[in-house]
Amino acid sequence: MPEQALRYLDRVGIEGRVFNTFHWGGYLEWRDSPKRVPIIDGRGHIEPGVLWDIEFARQNAALLEQLQARYGFDVAIVAYPGGERAEPDAFVPPRWALVYWDDVALVYVRRTPPLATIIDRDGYRSVDPARWVDGLLPKLADGAAAVETEIRRNIGQTRSSAGYLLLGFARLHAHAYDEAIEAFQRVRGYSAIVDAAQGLAMAHWQKGDVAGAVDYYKRLVEVYPTPVMLYNLGLALTQIGNDREAVACLERARQSDPRFAPVYPVLMNAYRRLGQGDREHDLARAHSTALTLGQAEEHLRKARQLSREGKPGDAVAEVNTSLRLNPRNPQALSHLGDIYLQQGRLEEAVAQQQAALELDPDLAKAHYGLARVYELRGDHPSARRHFERYLRLEPASYLAWTVRRALSQPSLAGLVGSDR
Repeated sequence: MPEQALRYLDRVGIEGRVFNTFHWGGYLEWRDSPKRVPIIDGRGHIEPGVLWDIEFARQNAALLEQLQARYGFDVAIVAYPGGERAEPDAFVPPRWALVYWDDVALVYVRRTPPLATIIDRDGYRSVDPARWVDGLLPKLADGAAAVETEIRRNIGQTRSSAGYLLLGFARLHAHAYDEAIEAFQRVRGYSAIVDAAQGLAMAHWQKGDVAGAVDYYKRLVEVYPTPVMLYNLGLALTQIGNDREAVACLERARQSDPRFAPVYPVLMNAYRRLGQGDREHDLARAHSTALTLGQAEEHLRKARQLSREGKPGDAVAEVNTSLRLNPRNPQALSHLGDIYLQQGRLEEAVAQQQAALELDPDLAKAHYGLARVYELRGDHPSARRHFERYLRLEPASYLAWTVRRALSQPSLAGLVGSDR
């Protein structure tokens, strides 16, 4: 429960309606009513659609403003976002300010005149803990001193594991390896412990203690055996002369994701040192394939960026280049369908989305793309069918709120969908 966050609100005197994470509503009501009232309490009746509105308002600024106008809250107490931390976040300037965070909760307040003094004193302007480590690195590039000052302020206030984790990476960025290690070792929170172990491995490696890095990577791959972790362990093992164990790790990484190109040169060199150069020919061919697939992914990434920038013609060219390199990529086919939809080329959009689904019948974004086309055509039964399939595949995604809204419209609400 967000007890420390509520004590912060007690200290600064913020009362009234609170935008809250769903499962905290009962505690807020029990602890603070009537001076603070949650907008949702799971113990009682919940209006249809309100739960999803609150869930997706975190990612949708327009929806958050609608809820604010409806409920009149000027403070939000929310949990750290789960899953993909790079999703859009509605609690950002200029309307909102982060004023408190610990290992459990983040507290945001609206930028209103009555709260200006609190924001000036307590507001965080440089660090964004909701974005975790991935969000920290760009901030450090923009102004490491300001970021670190705010992190240290948080540690002084909360002693949070999140704060120590971010401080460790800030010190690592500054090449202060011993200070980074000291900060990482103070991390205790479950949600931060894997990132802290990775930080410890990196700090030991960069200060020249590769054997120490190996110890941490071995612990990591026991619980988190991703291709990247296995590759890092394998690479570190080669640097301390343990090629036999390195090969085992690198092979696991390759088998887990044959498209992970960096593993192949390290693996081929290790086999060569072990006198097993006969493996090199097959690995070189697989490496070439992985590089080609990587180039295809890079062109698709550029296409998505160009689409966001409103340059559909350039985006189509990048997708087509990606598809020449990897013609059986359902993600690329679906994205091409999305662009065609934006251009009003509906027949071509349908063809690309259907081609994507032939390769991957459970590709949610292709079902969403088809539903959009069918909705525009007035084929409402088909639109509903694909919207419903999307929701079954991605019930908690960013677009799911939009899909539920679409399904509630009169043109779709009375229809029965079917996957047949």
